[in-house]
Amino acid sequence: MKLVLTEEQEFLRDTAKDFAQERTPVTHFRALRDSKDKNLWDRDIWQEMINLGWSGILVPEEFGGSNFGVAGISVI
Repeated sequence: MKLVLTEEQEFLRDTAKDFAQERTPVTHFRALRDSKDKNLWDRDIWQEMINLGWSGILVPEEFGGSNFGVAGISVI
């Protein structure tokens, strides 16, 4: 079965790829791992992902999400 992405899904995929390469290199995760912060997550990075709308990917538009569904979240 061949998977063909829509233009929106391709844009979402490319945005996620660029974000990951620019904002979350392996060195960033290693620094989190080695830090004394037991949460092991970066609040600023999470806020950027929220600003990109990723936290609402699965949420219907009527509730403020983007309703991209499972296909949308899978490309991220």
